[in-house]
Amino acid sequence: MLRHADGPQPIEVRGDFSAVAPDGVPVGTPVDVPIAVNFGPIPLQDGSRFTWRLVIDGDSLPGGTVSFTTRPAIPVAVEE
Repeated sequence: MLRHADGPQPIEVRGDFSAVAPDGVPVGTPVDVPIAVNFGPIPLQDGSRFTWRLVIDGDSLPGGTVSFTTRPAIPVAVEE
């Protein structure tokens, strides 16, 4: 969740896509769909844990999550 004046807000990417199995692939075979999404800077809190979750049509998919931890803030020396 991203901190916002109205409270925590999820970061969402919405769109439509379709995947079609190549010719000769048996029906029911999973089809990989590579997806890339570019974001500008996101103000994530230093030293915090986050999880990205892929949800399609309201369903979280197996293997569709990745978790990460942001680094602690590094003090910046101020020159006088």
